[in-house]
Amino acid sequence: MCRRFSTRMRCGLLVSLILPAITFMLNGYGDIVPQTHAGRIIAIFVGVVGAIISSILIAVISRNILLSQGQRNVNNFMHDSKLTREHKNAAAKVLQHTWRIHKCLRSGPDSRLRTYQRKFLRAIHEFRAIKNEMRVFSENNSANSQQVTRLVAEMHFSMQRLMSAQDEMRAQIEVLQRAVRNHYTNSQQRCVFAFHH
Repeated sequence: MCRRFSTRMRCGLLVSLILPAITFMLNGYGDIVPQTHAGRIIAIFVGVVGAIISSILIAVISRNILLSQGQRNVNNFMHDSKLTREHKNAAAKVLQHTWRIHKCLRSGPDSRLRTYQRKFLRAIHEFRAIKNEMRVFSENNSANSQQVTRLVAEMHFSMQRLMSAQDEMRAQIEVLQRAVRNHYTNSQQRCVFAFHH
């Protein structure tokens, strides 16, 4: 029997160590705890195994949820185009309300002027918020531009190495061609010399 209900309370070092483990790892508040050593070992084992399985499950799910680089680029492009569209709309609203205030100042009641001024201030606030969001978005994507810059630099370095290897091979082929030509002309001269004698 792994659980033993008793009315008397024994509070020793082992009990004081097992209560936090039971409380944190299992479903309970420590009011019903195993009283035997076998029950305590099983409870701790189940808690540790549960924690391990939970962490593995979280790792697998988070790995599957992550987007690929292409998907991230598409999301960034879509978000950037949305922010640009909102920025243009907010700027247009600011201009519209400016024009309405200008028209109202020339001729119009003060109540409409106050309404347009409130709308104008709201439009400015929206414009600034979108501009701030665009700045934060561009700062977050600056890491991507740094990655692109690094990749371009690596590609340039690889191309330089490839071109130098190609030049070296071209020089070696020219040396081989000269050697073959010299060998051919020398053998032709020997044949002509031997033929005349």
